[in-house]
Amino acid sequence: MKYYKHKVPWPLSVKLISATIFFVAGVTASVTYITNKTVVDISSKRESDSNLEQAVAKAEEVSSLLYSYTTRAKLLGNILANKNDQSQQIIQSTFHNDNDFVSIFVFSINPNSQKVILSDSLIKKDFYLEHGVQNLDSISVNLQKNIKNIFSGELLVINRSFDIKAPIWTVAIPITETKNGEITQVAFADIKLSRLKKSFTQSGYRTLFLVDTKGQLLEHPEEKLLEKGHAFKKHPLVIKAISSPLKSSQSTFTDDKKVKWIGAFVKTSMGPIVFAQVKEKTILEPAYLIRNQVILIAGLSIAIAILFIFVLSLKITNPIEKLVSVMRLVSTGNLNIQINIKTGDEIELLSNSFMNMLEGLKERDKIKNVMVKFHGSKIAKNILKGNLQLGGNKQNAIIFFSDIRNFTSYCESHSPEDVVEMLNEYFGIMVNIINKYNGIVDKFIGDAIMAVWGVPENSPQDVENAINACLEMRKALDTFNKSRLARKKSEITIGMGLNEGSVISGTIGSSERMEYTIIGDSVNVASRIESATKTIGVDLLISENLGKTFANEFITEFSGTVEVKGKSQPLQLYSVLGKISNTGEREIIETPYSKSRAHETDVKIKVA
Repeated sequence: MKYYKHKVPWPLSVKLISATIFFVAGVTASVTYITNKTVVDISSKRESDSNLEQAVAKAEEVSSLLYSYTTRAKLLGNILANKNDQSQQIIQSTFHNDNDFVSIFVFSINPNSQKVILSDSLIKKDFYLEHGVQNLDSISVNLQKNIKNIFSGELLVINRSFDIKAPIWTVAIPITETKNGEITQVAFADIKLSRLKKSFTQSGYRTLFLVDTKGQLLEHPEEKLLEKGHAFKKHPLVIKAISSPLKSSQSTFTDDKKVKWIGAFVKTSMGPIVFAQVKEKTILEPAYLIRNQVILIAGLSIAIAILFIFVLSLKITNPIEKLVSVMRLVSTGNLNIQINIKTGDEIELLSNSFMNMLEGLKERDKIKNVMVKFHGSKIAKNILKGNLQLGGNKQNAIIFFSDIRNFTSYCESHSPEDVVEMLNEYFGIMVNIINKYNGIVDKFIGDAIMAVWGVPENSPQDVENAINACLEMRKALDTFNKSRLARKKSEITIGMGLNEGSVISGTIGSSERMEYTIIGDSVNVASRIESATKTIGVDLLISENLGKTFANEFITEFSGTVEVKGKSQPLQLYSVLGKISNTGEREIIETPYSKSRAHETDVKIKVA
């Protein structure tokens, strides 16, 4: 059997896969977010603390170094400012044996003119010449740019690599002041950067650098920045450090290249500020690695889950598709179906239950077919709708009786097999016509047919259907007899009677044996009308009310008045010769069997 897939808006497989993706993706996103945030927070906090720790250590180292330089510079400056023959020898020896100092300049201020003049100096000329400084006078000239700040009482640390292109920096300190606190002499000491450079060499991924209080770079691991005289005044962390009243702080910032950093600063006791910074991306690499690993694992999990759910959904949906296809076939009336689903779960149980139900439907269908054969489709359906109960309903109906003329003589002259064969062929033709015009065969009474229109449900076309059925049976009998004559078999004639009236329709009998039928005086009258066809000599008679009411639809004529047994009033009967179309065209329907050649008598019928 071929199974057809039916489109549904949301197939089960799509729901399962969607739910799985949603669940796994949700869990993955949550785990990834929480894990990544935790690692980021821990890493950022750790590196921020580490920045501060290293900046503090470096600040102490720079402060110690600067304190040593300024102390020695102040000592040498004092000796140089107050030199004599003995001090000349001491200062020369001390200065030339000090590997850090390359020059010392003492400047004095004239109290009358407030003009700064160079009092004295010591210079290691070889150092400057080695670094391309030919004009030694320019050394002191460049220093005078910052002299006024020193005379104001400031301690000054200057990176002079920018001015004279030599790796030195200058410490400027006041050495002589009056009783009123006015500074009269200051000393400038040029110091080699070698010892300081060792402190600020690049170590790992963290960068440490040193700036003065104005944001000018003093030391940095990258030589190019120092050689170019790079100013760090616009550095976000430097700006914050200069403007902050705090001695130290931690912060995150973004540079002009949109790179995120984690940094810290510490102000030394001598003025310069130490900075430590690290790229956020560098320290967050473990977090990114974990995040990527989680996403990768989640992706693989989703792929495996989708594959698993897909296979599982096929295992579930394929049998369900088979069941749906079978149900659709059953809904069309096809009950001869077999389905064998072996899944070992509830679907197999559902399949078995469905097959059991199908067997029940087959039995019900058999019963229905049998009931249809005995009672007709309408009555059978009506009975199957509810519980069978004895009783009936009063309804208006059209009752039909037909009878084969001289059937007793026919039976005497023919074998039982011929009689049964003729009846079956005859009943088959006439019952089909009754069914065609929505009538119901109530019962067969030997060779007679009893049918009814209007029960269990009536219709405005019941009378027309009944009369049209009789006219078609008239024509069908002619065809039936021609066929029998062609087979060298005897012909038959029939009589038909129609009556309209009230009947009781319902189930009669007992709880052990029931029968659906109609009873009432109108039924007896219909039987007498059919019997009257023998005495009047026509094949079809209808009651007076039918003949008059439908005179515009059918061609009728008065056939006579008859007295019937059991009725006090005689019956006015009409024969039907044909029908009239909607356009008024008259059609006579007559056959050789429409009228009898000899009238018969019936003890129950008397022509008035």
